[in-house]
Amino acid sequence: MGIWLLWRQSKEPEIAIIVAAMVSLSFWTPFFYITFLLPSATLWAGDPARVPHLGSSVFYPNVAVAGLFLVLTAAAYWIYGGRRSASNG
Repeated sequence: MGIWLLWRQSKEPEIAIIVAAMVSLSFWTPFFYITFLLPSATLWAGDPARVPHLGSSVFYPNVAVAGLFLVLTAAAYWIYGGRRSASNG
């Protein structure tokens, strides 16, 4: 849905970028707070006896991917914001 909003012809492209960013944020941010809302939830979808470690710390690959996509979403929104302000002035 977000890609369609960005690629379609529109008279209001600002709305498309905001909605696409919100869709991305609403999908990826729960990885960071779901264990606070549901204490019995876990971030690891695999075998509980085989939680992955990176060095001596627990490492959840899905949370790393969520963080990467949040950074990419923020960067895209920031780049668009810079392009929008340059075209207005």
